[in-house]
Amino acid sequence: VQWHEVVDAVKSGEHLIDVRPPIELSMGGLPNAMAIPIDELRDRISEIPEGDLIVCDATGAKALVAARMLEQHGRNVRVLDGGLNTLLAALG
Repeated sequence: VQWHEVVDAVKSGEHLIDVRPPIELSMGGLPNAMAIPIDELRDRISEIPEGDLIVCDATGAKALVAARMLEQHGRNVRVLDGGLNTLLAALG
């Protein structure tokens, strides 16, 4: 999913999952994003609401790994292309 599509996707019911590590999460995040560090994702999958998901991290690399994990659990997942860095840069 592209940065300019995220707001509409969340408004239409997709859940945003931020998989950055705790040190990065402590620097702030997106409103309405559920923060689950990638290292905790397998153990916390049951906490993720039903429905379609958008997974993000700082650059998109960890989000790709997280998306594969979630897909293996039958979830429909998209990855924020370029990660939060791209989104925040675009929003200025």
